[in-house]
Amino acid sequence: MAQEVGLAEQVVRHGLAGKLSVTAPDELPGLVRVSPGLGGEWIDVERSLTLTTDVYSYRGLKDREVWADMPSANIPTLFYLLFLQLADAHAQLGGRDEIVAEFLRGAESFRVTAAGGSRGMRGE
Repeated sequence: MAQEVGLAEQVVRHGLAGKLSVTAPDELPGLVRVSPGLGGEWIDVERSLTLTTDVYSYRGLKDREVWADMPSANIPTLFYLLFLQLADAHAQLGGRDEIVAEFLRGAESFRVTAAGGSRGMRGE
C-alpha cells in the first residue's frame, strides 16, 4: 500500500510491521536496505531480530507437515520473507556466516509450510 501512495521510501520494516518514518530512513542509524529481489525495503535489524527471537511465537508454523488452509498461507509467507530479509541484512553488515545460514534455514522452514507443508509438497 505504501508503494501505491508513493511512501515506500519512508517505510521501515520492524519484524512483520512496516512503520512510516518521518525521517528519511537512510539518515537513521541501524537500518539496512535489503536487496531489490527481497523488496528493497529498509529494515530495522536490531528491532526485527528482537521480535523474531523474543516476541513472536511460531506455534508450529515452521516445519509443518500439512498446512491445509491455503487461503491463510500468507502467514508463513510473511515469516519466510522476514527471515530472508534478516539473512540479507546480516550478510550486508558482515554478520557471521552461521547467523546468516540460521536465518536461511528458518526461511526455508516457513517456505515449506507456506507451500502446503512437507507432506503436501510430496503430494501425499
